[in-house]
Amino acid sequence: MNFKEHKGEAYGVGWNHISPNLILSSGQDSTIKLYDISKGVVTANLIGHKSLVYNVTWHPTLGNLFASASSDQTLKIWDLKMGKAIKTVRASNSDILCCDFNKYENIIATSAANGEINIFDLRGTGDFPIIKLQGHKMSTKKCMFSPHDASILASVSYDMNVIVWDIKTSRPLNIFKHHREFVMGLDFSVFENKKIATASWDRTMWIFKIDGNMVY
Repeated sequence: MNFKEHKGEAYGVGWNHISPNLILSSGQDSTIKLYDISKGVVTANLIGHKSLVYNVTWHPTLGNLFASASSDQTLKIWDLKMGKAIKTVRASNSDILCCDFNKYENIIATSAANGEINIFDLRGTGDFPIIKLQGHKMSTKKCMFSPHDASILASVSYDMNVIVWDIKTSRPLNIFKHHREFVMGLDFSVFENKKIATASWDRTMWIFKIDGNMVY
């Protein structure tokens, strides 16, 4: 299949964990598209952000909910049953580059172009984070919660560092400096606890344990 729906660059893509026929994409045109690949069609064009949408991510257990992060400095939570955003948070004074749901708690993390990582209670009504993580000196390109431990979050940045955080203490558990350029990609292994992969402009991918033991 090949879809050409966005007017401009496409930035984010996410496959639904519960309904394998549903995929989201986000783009420079400020829109989010919903695709039903079993039918080969776009089923929704979701408009709400005022500028580029960097990232979309599905809720880990509720197949009708997803979140989006945008250069309009907001995080939005969307409900497909309602066909619109049900919550908007002014998450930073800078572009929001990424967002990720905690897999066990009712919280969500955002990372921003000013280096901030903010964690919000999804039950809250304000724009105030319950946790602020400050460690990166440049844009924090991606943040992700561990699929194994609710208290562990990792982040990567243009400052070339990879930080593994304990959100209970708001302090780093480990800081890795093995990359020599902007770190752009990050993912946890869903099969093996404490193993993560990172990818960088330095043309390398590293796979390692968050306790410091390099694997590849």
